[in-house]
Amino acid sequence: MGYWKEVAARVEEQGYSDIEGYLCLAHVEDSDLEAALSAVVLEGTCSLCDAGAPGSDAQPVIPLQVLLAEVMDAVVFLYEPAEGIAYLATRVDDTIDVLQTVCSGYFSSDIEDSLIDRFDKAIHTLEWVASRHGHSLEAAQWGWETFVSDVSSESRFIYMSPAEPEHVASPGQRSAAFLQSLLPYAEEKELGLLATIPTGTPFYRGRLVQDQFDQTSSADDLGPAPAHLAAANRMSPEGISMFYGSESAITAIREIAAHGTRKYARIGAFKNKRELVILDLTRIPALPSIFDKQSRPKYGVYQFFANFRKNVAAPLHPDGRPHMQYLPTQVVTEFFRWVPRTKIDGIKLFSAQDGTPTYVLFVDRSEVADELQEKDQPSATLLAKNIDDTGASDRRPVSTFDDLSFYRTDPVLTLHPADVKTYKVVRNIEATLLS
Repeated sequence: MGYWKEVAARVEEQGYSDIEGYLCLAHVEDSDLEAALSAVVLEGTCSLCDAGAPGSDAQPVIPLQVLLAEVMDAVVFLYEPAEGIAYLATRVDDTIDVLQTVCSGYFSSDIEDSLIDRFDKAIHTLEWVASRHGHSLEAAQWGWETFVSDVSSESRFIYMSPAEPEHVASPGQRSAAFLQSLLPYAEEKELGLLATIPTGTPFYRGRLVQDQFDQTSSADDLGPAPAHLAAANRMSPEGISMFYGSESAITAIREIAAHGTRKYARIGAFKNKRELVILDLTRIPALPSIFDKQSRPKYGVYQFFANFRKNVAAPLHPDGRPHMQYLPTQVVTEFFRWVPRTKIDGIKLFSAQDGTPTYVLFVDRSEVADELQEKDQPSATLLAKNIDDTGASDRRPVSTFDDLSFYRTDPVLTLHPADVKTYKVVRNIEATLLS
């Protein structure tokens, strides 16, 4: 099939009319789209800026009809007509919204709105929903918005099912299918999101104190809260203890300073006793061009991880129910904690306070211990002499402590008292004049 016959076939199949006119190639600001259009570059007059008009030099231009075909190819990858299936979707977009999503940033700003308006008039479909059938994770049954809606208002739990994505029967199954689709990108090297943290790396964490002479230094005092006191957080539900730490002491202070008014902070540098495997969301690749057809299968994956990172760091709405806003990120976090075949020890992301690296480690209170000098290490057992009825003796190990919680085998993180410092907390208030 020749190129123009192929374009005509797209017109009939994808539901848009012929559109006359040309666009300066210089208005195309995306290299992938420019490469796709390189075979149809002509010399002529731009219909949007009049460059190349009579009396001036002809400009390299592309037919708007060909450009619309490329734009619609991207549109139908991400969306499908809403007619008949809108009830399945959490959001229905009109054509202008869809075109703005697909075209924004790919054309020079001075003509973008005019170009979208022309395309809107040529497209027959009026309303769209995210595609259920494309490879993109923006599909209606896979997308972040649907997932957020499901876990917030339909089902807190996910139900593993062999059902194909288009045959999922419940919100819980839909959430499971969505999360399962992420595993290849978290477990393998396709996105390069798994990183190894070497032994002895400091993770800063602490608490606010009132007295600058406070000597709080133990791992129990500065580490994760016990389960019965663990409050809901962005990535862990109430009653689930996790270790939230930062890459620097200053970031750790910024993370806790907003939760109290005390003037000082005791911050400890906890260190890992073994290598940790981290899902590193600070190195998510830049979202590829929607016109890069080779990268399209990963487009939605990139977008999901970027959205997840953004939602973790987003300010909470002051509606008195912050735990509800935490739900989606809590579910995703627990999924990555327990499901991947490759054991993931935590997630690295940007702090909501200052944009520097911070961590949530899947480490609870029982896996954090004090690091003592070798000479200070108490013996876990003593050899005691027992005399039996015959006067014979044997030697057996006897516990030195009645409290069996002493036996913490292989702690993941330890804290040495020398690595705990006191900081004065300085809070700044900023204001912007509105009127």
